[in-house]
Amino acid sequence: MKHSLSILPFALLFALLFILLFVYIIKKKRLVIVNNNYQAMISSDWDIILSPGPWRSRKSATGSGAPGEPVIDCKKMGEDGVPIEILKSALNNYSKQVPNKNNRILFYCGNTLHKLSDYKNINTVLVLLLRYFDADKIFYVPGDLRTHRAMWQPDTLSKAWSNALLNNKIVKLDTENTQYFKLCGYYRKPIPNSNIDVIVVNTMLYSGLSKFAGCNRCYCQKLQKKLLKKDLDNIKENNKKVYILSHYPLTIPYTTDRKTTFWSLFGIDKKIYGPYIWGIFTAHLHLPMDKLETWNNGYMWNVPPLIPINNFSSYIKAEIIVSSPIFLTSTNINLLKCELDKTVSQFKWS
Repeated sequence: MKHSLSILPFALLFALLFILLFVYIIKKKRLVIVNNNYQAMISSDWDIILSPGPWRSRKSATGSGAPGEPVIDCKKMGEDGVPIEILKSALNNYSKQVPNKNNRILFYCGNTLHKLSDYKNINTVLVLLLRYFDADKIFYVPGDLRTHRAMWQPDTLSKAWSNALLNNKIVKLDTENTQYFKLCGYYRKPIPNSNIDVIVVNTMLYSGLSKFAGCNRCYCQKLQKKLLKKDLDNIKENNKKVYILSHYPLTIPYTTDRKTTFWSLFGIDKKIYGPYIWGIFTAHLHLPMDKLETWNNGYMWNVPPLIPINNFSSYIKAEIIVSSPIFLTSTNINLLKCELDKTVSQFKWS
């Protein structure tokens, strides 16, 4: 008994030292315990039409389709936008894969609406998303086909996008960064309960990335470059990781001028910042998923569109892991085949 009492102070001292050491490591390394169960839906290029489109046949559904549900003309669907029922089908399929809403995250790489971009229609899509995702787990590249030439310039469409995202608390920033977001469309947002951030860059501002002119020499080009460098310095200093979302592709040969890359466009040193950038997700190509570039332990990915490719719409489902970047394979792809004389509810995911 006396022997047990004699070692008790040493045991307590050891426990105290262990706690202090743990707290020191947490503060020194800025470590955060990460929820390892996040399953991301990664998607792009929905190109949605909310009203009836030319791909809706006059035929009514037969068999297992809902009574009166319109049949989809697969040949016209990609050219003339995508019915919102396709997006709803993708969200429902994903929610079955990830039944716990707390574990869902959306990475979306832009081009939302085919026509009629206004606050009401933008808000309709965002409200739909909030049924499936918490606002702090939606990482969204705003914009669509009609805003390529004017995205985040002084116009009503830019205001509609910024107001819709802010009002729905999908983008939630301090006063200064809210102003930057309203001006240029750039923002940084943390993945909850993690040491990982997401940065959305507005590549619609730049020529050389697509056939569209962008806004050469506009104020936002320099400002966004400055903001990205500042945020990457902060991420490096705090030993965090980051995923970057962009609409336009940012690597050769997919940039229109065949010489611009992410690193050259923003003046980012790959050797210095590459270890902290775990992934760059881009879109716009309307091509199947592909690994476009590799560095250190990071990857650039082309995100496939919901717009059908050879009658197949698709999205990616991928686990977000604290210890390593997202690495995608064919098993991450979910496909929906558009079938003749059938309705969206009769299409099958695989």
